[in-house]
Amino acid sequence: MTFLNQNNPNFQVLETKIYTPDGQEFIIKGTNMFAWEGTSNVNSYLNNWGFNTIRVPNYLLGTYNQPNPALNKYASDHRIVDAFTSQRAVVIFDAHDRIGCYYTGNDFEILKNYWRDMAREFGNNPYVWFNLQNEPGNGWANPSQWVSYHRELIDIIRSQGANNLIIVDGEAWGQDYRTQTIPNHALEIMEGNENILFSIHAYDQWNGQNIGQYFDILHNQGIPIMVGEYGSENAGRNTLDATRRMMEAVQQREIGRIVWVAKANDANDLTYGPGGNAEYFNGTNSEILTSLGNIVWTDLQRREDLEQYSGGFITSFSETGTENIFALNSPQSNIKNAFNDSQLLVEDLKNDNLMGNNDINHFVIAPNFQVNTNGGFEDNQNQNIIQLLDPIKLGILDNSSEISNYRDNIFNNYLIEPQLINHTNINFLASTKFFLAKLRFNLL
Repeated sequence: MTFLNQNNPNFQVLETKIYTPDGQEFIIKGTNMFAWEGTSNVNSYLNNWGFNTIRVPNYLLGTYNQPNPALNKYASDHRIVDAFTSQRAVVIFDAHDRIGCYYTGNDFEILKNYWRDMAREFGNNPYVWFNLQNEPGNGWANPSQWVSYHRELIDIIRSQGANNLIIVDGEAWGQDYRTQTIPNHALEIMEGNENILFSIHAYDQWNGQNIGQYFDILHNQGIPIMVGEYGSENAGRNTLDATRRMMEAVQQREIGRIVWVAKANDANDLTYGPGGNAEYFNGTNSEILTSLGNIVWTDLQRREDLEQYSGGFITSFSETGTENIFALNSPQSNIKNAFNDSQLLVEDLKNDNLMGNNDINHFVIAPNFQVNTNGGFEDNQNQNIIQLLDPIKLGILDNSSEISNYRDNIFNNYLIEPQLINHTNINFLASTKFFLAKLRFNLL
């Protein structure tokens, strides 16, 4: 389990969610945009549509007569970044040449140099993210290559001191339905790495399929996922069924999504304007929207319940096996979204007037462990786990009458020997619903 580092100026991936540098949950709602558009449609995409993310394919090998951005010292990429990120929109760059395969030989050296350069150019801008390769691999899973290939690229970026969020596409042309590489091998990429996000493209392989179940398999493993492309057509096949299934699933699970594409000569039109281009929508003329355009626009009007973390509330953390031990510190003004096997109900907290109360300065949580007289945690064999707080801080729930009421209710009902709260041997019952080991704290 990872926690938000309030001293980190970057976007951060926390379990399966993304948080902005100021601690607000971030749900990607974006569009793909070719680099040759430059900055001509910034107002259209950010203000008329309301996208918060722009994904930009970069071509490194002259594909579609597009120059490697290194040829102009990344000036074109810088112009895009300056225009969009100055308005707090995320810009994702991806390497887009080798669709359905991998960069190999000298091409791989070019790719490595590209990401080394990008890390140097944009490592100081948290609103720039790196999508290592668009749609690697075909329908035959190659997990060993997928893992080693992406880990090598991640190492190159991190070696330049860049902590930008990094995105890894699944195999099978990015769709991963046939290969299932992400659910089976993403943890091998995540090991030892932070701020890694995985991506699939929801096209024809997902027509008629339960994509929500796929997302659940990932989330149950703590694997963060987004949809880097979706549309209405792929390789001559209608993909609106996959898009509708995907949209329902991501909305329920707060998963980011990026439509293909704002402006291109393909069948993924967002409007009935010339070329089907997104720029012809002004925010009010919805009659111009295609079926895909309507799906996107409806999603952009959806109000999301975004979580907010306030600064500095995590003081220390240790993880032993499957049990988590941690201490939280701050004024705590809101606790919601409880989740784990303990079945803690948020209403229990609301009913005891904890919401809005700023008098709790420390709160210790130790599921299936006991606190010893030295303020350390011990397991059932009396093995010390970690020193977190001194004993005096264990009496932190009696600062006011409201908190006293809260303490009495919780500890009288759920703890053995509640009179020992300020002293020793505070035993947390294994069956209590007051276990907060995996409670998500939102401090508003």
